[in-house]
Amino acid sequence: MPLSEKNSNKLLQNHFETSGFLSLQKDSFEYLINNRFRDIIEEESTITINLSKTERYIVNLNDITILKPHVIEEDRTIRAITPAEARLRDLSYESSVCVNIEEKFLTLVGDDWQITEHNIHNHVSICKLPIMIQTSKCNLYDMTEDEKIKAGECEKDKGGYFIIKGKERVLIAQERINYNCIYVFSQKQSSKWNYIAEIRSMSEETGHSVLFQCKINKNDRNICFSLPYINTEIPAIILFMAFGVTDYEEIRQIIGINDPRADKLIMYMIYESFMFNTQEKAIEYISNRISYEIDDDKKSKSIEQIINNELLPHLGITSTKKENIYFIGLMINKIIKTTIGVREVDDRDHISNKRNDNAGVLIGDLFRSLYKRFIRSLEPQLEKRQDIINIISKANTITYGLKHSFSTGKWGVQKNSYIRQGVSQVLNRITYGATLSHLRRLVIPIGKEGKNTKIRQLHSSQIGYICPAETPEGQSSGIVKNFSLLCKITDKVSVIYVKDVVNTLDNITKVEDITNSTDTKIIINGYWFGNTNNRDSVMSQLFEKRKYNHLNQDVSISYNDIDNEILIFCDQGRLIRPLIPVIDGKLAISDEDEMDWEKLIDQQKIVYRDSYELDNSTIAMNESELEKFSGYNYCEISPDMMLGVCAGIIPFPDHTQSPRNTYQAAMGKQAIGKYASSNEIRTDTVAYTLIHPQKPIVYTKSSEFMGFNEMASGINAIVAIACYSGFNQEDSVIISKSAIDKGMFRSFVYRTVTTFEKKRNNNIYESIELPALDSQIKSYNYRKIDESGLIRIGEKVSKGDVIVGKVLKKTSKSGKEQIIDQSIVVKAGEEGIVDKVFKMTTTDGYKMIKVKIRSLRIPEVGDKFASREAQKGTCGMVFAQEDMPFTSEGLIPDIIINPHCIPSRMTINQLLECLGAKSAAINGHYRDATPFSESSTGILPKLEKDLHDCGYDSQGNETMYNGFTGQQFNAKIFIGPVYYQRLKHLVADKIHARDYGNVQSLTRQPLEGRSRDGGLRFGEMERDCMISQGVSMVLVEQLFKKSDPFTIPVCKQCGQIPNNRETCNMCGHDEFHEVNTPFANKLLNQNLGAMNIKTSLFVKNE
Repeated sequence: MPLSEKNSNKLLQNHFETSGFLSLQKDSFEYLINNRFRDIIEEESTITINLSKTERYIVNLNDITILKPHVIEEDRTIRAITPAEARLRDLSYESSVCVNIEEKFLTLVGDDWQITEHNIHNHVSICKLPIMIQTSKCNLYDMTEDEKIKAGECEKDKGGYFIIKGKERVLIAQERINYNCIYVFSQKQSSKWNYIAEIRSMSEETGHSVLFQCKINKNDRNICFSLPYINTEIPAIILFMAFGVTDYEEIRQIIGINDPRADKLIMYMIYESFMFNTQEKAIEYISNRISYEIDDDKKSKSIEQIINNELLPHLGITSTKKENIYFIGLMINKIIKTTIGVREVDDRDHISNKRNDNAGVLIGDLFRSLYKRFIRSLEPQLEKRQDIINIISKANTITYGLKHSFSTGKWGVQKNSYIRQGVSQVLNRITYGATLSHLRRLVIPIGKEGKNTKIRQLHSSQIGYICPAETPEGQSSGIVKNFSLLCKITDKVSVIYVKDVVNTLDNITKVEDITNSTDTKIIINGYWFGNTNNRDSVMSQLFEKRKYNHLNQDVSISYNDIDNEILIFCDQGRLIRPLIPVIDGKLAISDEDEMDWEKLIDQQKIVYRDSYELDNSTIAMNESELEKFSGYNYCEISPDMMLGVCAGIIPFPDHTQSPRNTYQAAMGKQAIGKYASSNEIRTDTVAYTLIHPQKPIVYTKSSEFMGFNEMASGINAIVAIACYSGFNQEDSVIISKSAIDKGMFRSFVYRTVTTFEKKRNNNIYESIELPALDSQIKSYNYRKIDESGLIRIGEKVSKGDVIVGKVLKKTSKSGKEQIIDQSIVVKAGEEGIVDKVFKMTTTDGYKMIKVKIRSLRIPEVGDKFASREAQKGTCGMVFAQEDMPFTSEGLIPDIIINPHCIPSRMTINQLLECLGAKSAAINGHYRDATPFSESSTGILPKLEKDLHDCGYDSQGNETMYNGFTGQQFNAKIFIGPVYYQRLKHLVADKIHARDYGNVQSLTRQPLEGRSRDGGLRFGEMERDCMISQGVSMVLVEQLFKKSDPFTIPVCKQCGQIPNNRETCNMCGHDEFHEVNTPFANKLLNQNLGAMNIKTSLFVKNE
């Protein structure tokens, strides 16, 4: 039997239950702690210190161990810590990275070094490492849902983030160009070069990289290379000569192009060698262009070092001269083929040419740089004293570097040239969907103000890997992206092992033995391994090796017919996605198979493939397409899995215009809902919760898999589409007051205020207590705190109320104590009811207090609402129940939206949701709205039939009556349930107005900003509007009388502002005008006078 849609969903359910949505974050961290850290330590594991000619001290670091997170308390006790405690106490959820240290003292006896002292120290901590939540080193690992709840966690929280100083932080995957591969790019018209072939060659052992470029100029007469440490471009033929290749026929054979159109270009290249036709002359030519100061007798050796070891570090330190030469010939081959039109330029934006550095890679690269700096810092200290344990205990290079990068988002070692910005971000906890989406985010690390539009566009190769809908609007559009739901990122597979497997194949010629460079090349991670004259045999052998697991399933095998290359990739950072193989026109999976994801992976009935292989494959969207065409290689498991987290919850997204899906993907992250079931014991700075969230009647399978039904963020509201009273024109909506009174869209806003004691020194310290009467600030209200200085739970607090009493005590040398009140008060906009007071201690033993204030937010005019179809609008009016229109059954809509919003935005899916929800609600069941499925494709007739069977008009229209007059509307009204969201943009948090208030001390103008109770800015455009209306007195009032009015004396004779009102200090005159002017103008005149610029003011029409 074929695979039914029901079993397909069952299979996906099994996958998400076992692997979860965040495996791409957690898998990379697991690879880091289990493999990469060990490799980094082994790179520089030995420190050798020569104490004298006959004494030597050797330190060896090995056997890395990472402990589980713990905390060291004030009394030096060590105990395990949970993420909930780390959040509550503002601690970092981190553990120790330990190594075994072996130290030897050696003495030279004769010609041999003999060990005089040998010590082994086990489990010595070298740094603190932040631990990703719910990975194998986390204390929550393998806990059941009940155990997580007891530990203070949300049972739906899947981890994948870090906790740094109490803040949840996520590392955003960074997209970059692939290293170690040759790419040919065309250049701008203004450039002197026509094409540039380039490779970012990076050593796998050391991480050292070099940008190596081959260039061809506009007239195609000059092919040259840019070399590291060399000032100018070097002609290609001279580089060949420098390698000792002086025979022109051998050079032609190395380039390997049998095309008459290429002969002219190669001939032009050879002409440039007539003056430098020996190796010595070529090396001398290059050495004269070296970019740094060096003695003449050392130049030749330096150039040999550069061309042999610095050009292509990815080939490895064991690479031969012939491997280097042939790789240079390959670069020339590609740039000439591109010039003569045999191959096209490479596409920078193709997903095959990109790699993605996620959490494990980013931490590993940072740790490697910090570890090298750590080792360098140990060497000079060990020369002075050989006490490795004491020195390491005081070294915090790695710990500080990791913590600084995690806390600030500036990823890299300080004082280095390249530091990435915004890698570590505070996890978005507004709603459950926003959290999941943030953990599956991808960023291109370029300036967001860039004018390059091509990099922002959706590329066809991204389908299935990158969500086509979820990207922000504005500057970040196309720069910030999200992974599709089934997309994974590959971990590293040992390239040495892959080379060994390839070496066992038949018909392989290693590069050292190549005689015909026109044979099919075998490229492994950019490394030219060899050639074959039987491509089909080698490809079939490779597929056979992978089929029987001699090669890892994540290894990519493909053939590029234009460049005649077999490409094998086993590097990390490639995007892969699962597909079902099609064998003899039929799916590898049928309904008879057990729907167990891991078993089907092992049986290779589900395979992960990257874009290299899929570029040469045909993929069926569903099983029905297999009957129409016989050439399919793979079939999608479920086409809706091409969407991301926030786009996956949209009902019927295949029935609307794509920008609406993009808007909803952004607005879904702003919806107020249930962000965590543990919100009662969480202390987020600001948190929003919907009091009565509802499971949507119309849902998608993706939302069900992700748990959105349990972590809902909306209400099933009865929505009518009608013009009614004019208050719902444009984007406004009318809401029923009775619905609000019943609790619809009511929400809480929680704000947490944190304070703790500090001890600056023995004479200056802070204390949390009730301040004494004589030290209290008069404008503060101390009546609501108890004797310990803490606010009582349940108290209603408003601006100026003290919630934590706190004093600073200073003791002078004479013993006199000064007390300064530093109590924490409620600011404007933070009013509410005290929900919780948390009392804790810091790891230093000082008191820490967190006060959680709860504010009720009832929907009101100005609040923002939106459906999942991105029909957003603000509340224009709240009508009483008796004023709302009603149906013949007496049903009153909760929300009335304007009819013009549907045709202008073409959100047909909202109409389909309304029809489907209406019949589903009557029949008492939920309705599936998964895109590209049987529940969505051609669904309208079924929705109409279901509604008609329920006794309603099949098109959803009903007769309605005016609530004001009781008269029947002339037209029938479309009405039914639609899932609506209340967004976090609440008018109560934004509305601001004032008449008079605080002013700046310098200019005497009003303060700026709502939080400081500032004035409203009256700017240039507002001023111009007033001028156009001719209301000059309004301008006088706004810009002068309400701002900074001031009266100054002005001398009637000289027009100067005197120092006093008795006599003018400039002319001695004693008669003055009293002039009303802005205080800022008075300051301007005084400042000009201080600069010796004389200004005079004269009054007209005295």
